[in-house]
Amino acid sequence: MASGTIKKDSGFGIAQVILFISIAILVIFVAWPVLLILFNAFFVDGKFNSMDFYKVLTEPETFQALINSLIIASMTTVGSTIVGTFFAWLVTRTDLPYKTFMKSLFLVPFMLPSFIGALAWKMLLSPHAGYINKWFMATFNTTEPLFNIYTYHGISCVEVMYLFPFVFIQVCGALERMDPTLEESARISGAGLFTITRKITIPLVLPSIMSGALLIMLYSMAHFGTVAVLGIEQGIYNIPTLIYEKIHESAGSFASIRTGTVLATVLIVSAACIIWAQQKVLSKGHYQIIGGKSFRPMELKLRGLRLYRLHYFAAHRGYLHGWWC
Repeated sequence: MASGTIKKDSGFGIAQVILFISIAILVIFVAWPVLLILFNAFFVDGKFNSMDFYKVLTEPETFQALINSLIIASMTTVGSTIVGTFFAWLVTRTDLPYKTFMKSLFLVPFMLPSFIGALAWKMLLSPHAGYINKWFMATFNTTEPLFNIYTYHGISCVEVMYLFPFVFIQVCGALERMDPTLEESARISGAGLFTITRKITIPLVLPSIMSGALLIMLYSMAHFGTVAVLGIEQGIYNIPTLIYEKIHESAGSFASIRTGTVLATVLIVSAACIIWAQQKVLSKGHYQIIGGKSFRPMELKLRGLRLYRLHYFAAHRGYLHGWWC
């Protein structure tokens, strides 16, 4: 009696070739240069250079740059999460007109660098030379500007305008995939809009909100352009701008590159802590978006607010991006 056996294919196929090429590209163009810089930054004459490493990390300006990075990134993340989640709910759960057109407008921030936006807002809200502040001071006969863009709040507001689509896109997809019968059942049972949103909608889309917020936090921590345009003049440095300043001051010497590499490790450790915190938050509960919805969700009627919300959208995507300046 012959017993049938299944032979395992151990050949070297196209999948293995693609995997090998991908790993080789990653090692040659990413891992090797980074490891070479790290080795030359932390090792001098073959010995670990712990004194310079400790000296850079304990400098007051390094600590202040880290605090600035955390302040700006935290404010940007909170603001972007609130704005992105609200707009996603507005597009998917209300009768806002021209929804398809509105969704396409949120691709604009990915086409326009925030560096350009920061320059535009600098022209508009520079304390004494910005067009809006000059008009405000001339109209109301005052010497105080309406808004100073060279502050933590100003930098964070500019970053929010360009980063909130990370949350918007994530939450929009989650709300569109979610089974609307969950919300409809709660509404039939007598639950109000606030209760439904707090106990059903937000818990189900929380992973999407956290994913978008994580991307914004990491992006803002490593962001250079906006802080370079709006912060350096007032002495507000984050880690990337401090790295640039160190290298620029020493005309690109190897010692300054070593200092920049040490500062970059601060960003790496901060990113690892942010990812760990996100995983701890999400691990406390189980979240699942139930697909296969049987009908469209009931849309909240905005009534007289429809045109107001439409104009608000247009103002946010046009005026706030400085298209007219």
